[in-house]
Amino acid sequence: MADVKMVTEAVITAPRRGLYRAHLGTNSETVHELEVAKHRAVELVVEKLTRKMHSAGAHTFATSSEWSERTIEVEGRDMSIEAVLRVAATGKPGRR
Repeated sequence: MADVKMVTEAVITAPRRGLYRAHLGTNSETVHELEVAKHRAVELVVEKLTRKMHSAGAHTFATSSEWSERTIEVEGRDMSIEAVLRVAATGKPGRR
């Protein structure tokens, strides 16, 4: 039987300094710290991938993740304007 492979992404935007919005599909959450937004994005993506992998019959799977971040310099300091989280899951369909 072939492996089940799925990828899900979340995007964090910074509409202004000190405000970060985590986007996953049509849902978004706003927080005031980048690390909190990143943590929440990971939680949301893993929850979504878990549901999708279970629906595909892969109840045991491994994940890998990577972040890419875009920053700009504002008044001599780097400011994050977008961070993209990409999480891939791979598993074999089978019994629970």
